[in-house]
Amino acid sequence: MEQLQLRYFLTVADNQHIARSAEQLNVSQPAVSLAISRLEQELGVKLFDRIGRNIVLNEYGAIFYNHVNKILREEENVRLELEEMKKDMDKHLSFAMTSPHLLDGVMLPSIKQHPDAKWKISVANTKKCLDLLKSGKVDFCIASPGIWDRNIETTVCIEDELFAAVSKNHPFVNKSTVTLEEISTQRIITLVGDNAFRRAIDEVFRYQGLEPEYHIECDHTTRNILISENQGVSITVSSAQKRGIFNNDTCFVPIKGDNLPKIPITMSHMTSRYLTSYAKMFMKQILDFYKGLREEMS
Repeated sequence: MEQLQLRYFLTVADNQHIARSAEQLNVSQPAVSLAISRLEQELGVKLFDRIGRNIVLNEYGAIFYNHVNKILREEENVRLELEEMKKDMDKHLSFAMTSPHLLDGVMLPSIKQHPDAKWKISVANTKKCLDLLKSGKVDFCIASPGIWDRNIETTVCIEDELFAAVSKNHPFVNKSTVTLEEISTQRIITLVGDNAFRRAIDEVFRYQGLEPEYHIECDHTTRNILISENQGVSITVSSAQKRGIFNNDTCFVPIKGDNLPKIPITMSHMTSRYLTSYAKMFMKQILDFYKGLREEMS
């Protein structure tokens, strides 16, 4: 088996289509078909079943797919480890976040501390972050509520409680706690788009038997302006005020209720991925940062 055959196989397995795979690989369709045919002849089994215009992995193909992924990942790990030995310390770092604000308070100091480092940062939804991890395109992901998979090691950085973010002139500032029922009577400001935190808050409301009406959906900057001008209430988490997400004049009131969940912020990486010294160092800085927040809020 040649490495080129294995890469053709993985591409076809992922696309489930010869034509799309050939286009992605920038080769002809016959070249892809021939590579798969020779691979099947060498193995002595068929790897795909044809369904309409698509081809899908059969039980032999599924087993072979897992092993090929391991083989190519291990090859990449060897290459990375040897490169790091040669360069002493690889300063390239790639990671993804489900929100651009999950590393506020820790990323800027690290960038200043290591001005020669090469950073590649992605903001994506949970599914995309999982895909980036499994494809080896990022070293790790920071996500909230979290990414869980049997091939991924996930560490909980912090478990946040729910808070209401309001203006200093809002009536809620005179209360020690508020309930979701009380928040439901207010003009609610939330973040726009399909993001994991928004879906988690929707689920919290539904679990409490409530159907929230979001009056304003916007970005972080607009939300801060509206809250400062006392134009509504937003739901956030306990660590947000410590991470500098909101304006300094924003007030935070704990949300209380029966069986209200905590919202975790997690850090995940593939257990089989080789991590450079720099990646491990920054991951430790993130864990230390959130440990400090936990101690500060306790």
